Amino acid sequence: MKKLSVLALAMIAATAANASIYDTPTNAGQWYWQADLGYSELDFDFGESNRTEDGVGGRISIGKDKGNYRYTFDYSYFGNAEDNDYYRSGTTYIHDQYTLHAQSIGASAFYDFDNASKLTPYVGARVGVNFLSDELRRCVSSYSYGGEFCGYSEDNNTDTRVGVGGIVGVSYQATPAVAVNVSGEYNYLGKVGDTKVTQTGANIGVRMNF
Repeated sequence: MKKLSVLALAMIAATAANASIYDTPTNAGQWYWQADLGYSELDFDFGESNRTEDGVGGRISIGKDKGNYRYTFDYSYFGNAEDNDYYRSGTTYIHDQYTLHAQSIGASAFYDFDNASKLTPYVGARVGVNFLSDELRRCVSSYSYGGEFCGYSEDNNTDTRVGVGGIVGVSYQATPAVAVNVSGEYNYLGKVGDTKVTQTGANIGVRMNF
């Protein structure tokens, strides 16, 4: 999936914006909360190697509608990755167990392309403080003299990094107070140890004014 979903949504948003007929926003000045749930793909770059893990991600936000502009504060769960890697070096057998977690608190700003229909495309940018953890448990086994010898080692890293991202989407105004939205996003989360972490996601959510 990677960044294709984000690019497609960006093209939809740009097309809709060019054809928009601006109206006076009805929710200007109101606060709202939003809940999103969807697909999250984490990409780990080790320098010489790269791997991806996908799963479920989610976000809880509270924000304020300023007309064509909105701003929000959120908690985002980008998911976790668990993987096993087996390989051999001579007579040595190595089993690596990886566990990685990514979550974040952040702030976003959005621009809504208002038009005459209930569909409103939007674009946004996000800055987040990201909490990343990386755990590696390695078992090294060798077979000699008819016996098995296994030595364990562990390497744990926990880092807090500042990252940036972009969001594009479309919302549907179901009622004057409730909107349903579909969005795509890409986030650079920073590094944990020597591993660079990025995230790509697609979400569906509900926004309610209060």
